[in-house]
Amino acid sequence: MGAYAGPDVSENGLVLALDAANQKSLNIPSQSDHGYADWYCFVSGTVTYSIINTTGGIIYERNGSTVTAVVTTSGPQRGTFSATAGRFYYGSVPINIVVEDQHHYIVPLTMVGTQFWNVVVRNNPSTYYVYSPYQAATVNFYDNTAGGLTGTPTSTLSLSAGQSGTFTSNNLTNHWISSNVPIIASTTQDGWDRTILSPMSTYVYQRYGAYNNTTNFTTPTNLNSYVTYDSTYKVMNMTIADGAGGDCAQGLGLEYLSDTYSWGNVLSDYTIVFPYNGTFTASYWNGSAWVVWDTHTITTGSITNPPRVTRDGTNGAGVEASALSGLATNMASGATLWKWEGTAPFYLAINDNADDEFSVLGWNSSTQNTPRSGNTITDISGNGNNGTLLNGPVYVKDNLGVLSFDGTNDFIDLTNKSVAVSGNGARSIFCWVKSTTGGRCIVSTGTANNSQAFNLVTYGSSKVGVMGYNYDFYPTTGANIFDGNWHFVGATYNGAGTLITYVDGIQDNISTGRTYSTTGQNNFIGKSNHVGSEFYWNGNIAQVSIYNRALTAQEIQQNYNATKSRFGL
Repeated sequence: MGAYAGPDVSENGLVLALDAANQKSLNIPSQSDHGYADWYCFVSGTVTYSIINTTGGIIYERNGSTVTAVVTTSGPQRGTFSATAGRFYYGSVPINIVVEDQHHYIVPLTMVGTQFWNVVVRNNPSTYYVYSPYQAATVNFYDNTAGGLTGTPTSTLSLSAGQSGTFTSNNLTNHWISSNVPIIASTTQDGWDRTILSPMSTYVYQRYGAYNNTTNFTTPTNLNSYVTYDSTYKVMNMTIADGAGGDCAQGLGLEYLSDTYSWGNVLSDYTIVFPYNGTFTASYWNGSAWVVWDTHTITTGSITNPPRVTRDGTNGAGVEASALSGLATNMASGATLWKWEGTAPFYLAINDNADDEFSVLGWNSSTQNTPRSGNTITDISGNGNNGTLLNGPVYVKDNLGVLSFDGTNDFIDLTNKSVAVSGNGARSIFCWVKSTTGGRCIVSTGTANNSQAFNLVTYGSSKVGVMGYNYDFYPTTGANIFDGNWHFVGATYNGAGTLITYVDGIQDNISTGRTYSTTGQNNFIGKSNHVGSEFYWNGNIAQVSIYNRALTAQEIQQNYNATKSRFGL
């Protein structure tokens, strides 16, 4: 599980780990699918959004357990709404969101990384915003440090999961940020350059060569016109505005490029860099239809020597721009909704008529109409025990992401997956769950209708425990877990007869003389493997972990402490 599990989660003996918050699970957006990303707001402001789907869309705000429709309409659209610091925003279809002239305000969670660089050359102080979306983080700031990220940090922040923080510098110089787990970051320079920070990468694409650096404070070995890369270290570059003041366009790593972008305002000029061959089209919405502004057919695309095209409102469509100055005549008589589409990923930077320079973030168009539509949840333990979501467990964004089960027929199928335990039958199963309904099954393993099957179930009005087919239930004895709050529940079996149940990291009940099956692949989450008595789960499940050994009490407490902040504990 590594970085996605929490900094102190035990991995020894882990055979399955499912987490609805993990980006590798549930078709949650990756770097090539920015349109579905949660956008986290660092600073409150008025955002401009653009939606290019012809089916229309809804933008949601997530604040605790509240989901509110901000805008809904049919067809392509753009507009504004007020975003609040500390909250998330996401779309039912791909969206682009930006606070114009304040590009550090709101950042998509798909821009997560562990190494960042920025240069300050025009004004100070500069402020850096960082946010750790998934787990506790140690974030280091390097203020012109010798050796860059190999040097000694000048300041450090300790963030819990879901916490943000800032660094400040009064130096006009190079700054780096590093984190032990993925975070997002942005920066502003006291009223001047403002940008979302793109993580440092192997190949970074740019509008034109300007400022650049590596992770160890050296000049990159390769500084081609529109790409920066190095033979040893990760790199980053940025363009400081365009001569007229305003914002900056930071480079984007190859893995962050997309084949579809949108922008919801007037345009002065744009730049496209092509690491790959293909056909690329720029279009604007005239209120009733998309109008093609320009088409580019690229046959010389190269990762290490990409071609570039520029267009502006003065020279018109199909003509290379004479200057990237901003403040030029608007393209297409002030059209305010634009899209760019390609048959391969590309880099895009724009200016509007107020010289609002920006590297645009996009999404993969092949999935733009299927938000979280896949029925596979990925095993992030690395063992390939992926589950199949059947009958519609619903993805909910609360607590960074959970699955909601209806208690009727929703479940996750793990049949024929390699979650079988070791030869002596030792095992541990732990879950984060939330429900108000007892008498349900959370996880089941072993042969169907076998009295030695290992089923982690809820019982009566308040208990949880392990049950076989012959209903030999061994429950917890403590407080009610069906109180509508999140609880960390599970059990260990040592393979020699001893079963121990746990609630919220604390040992609860011990039973001896037990025997559980070590064979059978009828494994499920959200229902039992008892044919005819499935006991479907009614409530939410956020995480499930299965081990092929009995965890110690210390390890269980450690795992609880490492993940509880996500659930407000």
